[in-house]
Amino acid sequence: MIQETEVKLLLSSERALEDKLPSEELRALFGFAQQAEPMLVWYLDTPTQKLKEADWSVRYRQRKTGGLELTYKKRYSEQAYAVMLQTPLSDAFHADFTPEIDLGYSKKTCSLSCIKTFEPYDSLDDLEARRLAILNCPPPLTDWGGKNQGFRHLCEAVLFGPLTADKYKGKYEDITIKLEIWPLDSYLTELSFDIETHKSEEAKSRVIQVLEQHGLLLHDNTLKTDAMLRFFGKG
Repeated sequence: MIQETEVKLLLSSERALEDKLPSEELRALFGFAQQAEPMLVWYLDTPTQKLKEADWSVRYRQRKTGGLELTYKKRYSEQAYAVMLQTPLSDAFHADFTPEIDLGYSKKTCSLSCIKTFEPYDSLDDLEARRLAILNCPPPLTDWGGKNQGFRHLCEAVLFGPLTADKYKGKYEDITIKLEIWPLDSYLTELSFDIETHKSEEAKSRVIQVLEQHGLLLHDNTLKTDAMLRFFGKG
């Protein structure tokens, strides 16, 4: 059993935001700070998004402190994850990746993440993003599908972004709540929290109940990754 879960719920930006900021109602419910933590976000993929097709994502995030975070993530359905655990790939993932359940409004996936950090870091372009991603690439992605397919995709990859997102931290009962606001075609507003898996369904239900009572919940499972790749891939 995967021990940790991240619950991710989308909010109606029309109800949750006022002048692109968390509404007073939302701040009162979760005690969000007045000041956001801004961050730049990029995704690295081939022009035709071959990594996304295989449920891989390669993401860069740069925070106000200047540090750069590179995350490799692979997503599985619950059934596919159970099958993978019976293969040699399981040991390769275990060496470098941390498993987590992503629990959305009505969808559950299993994700494996490998995070690399670089600090300080000044700038990022396609060439440097490819170089860092290739040099630090963990084996499960490098040879994904055999014949170095992942490596070849990274060699062809380009940056999608950057996008400037705002992150806020708050509290609900004993749970630390995160709020991210992503300006895309319209604003994507996500409320999330990390919790032990055995507590996740109950905690999710309690938070949903609060959001529903205030008309804030969006009944959707859209991932920020998919929304951003779609937004920047339009051209």
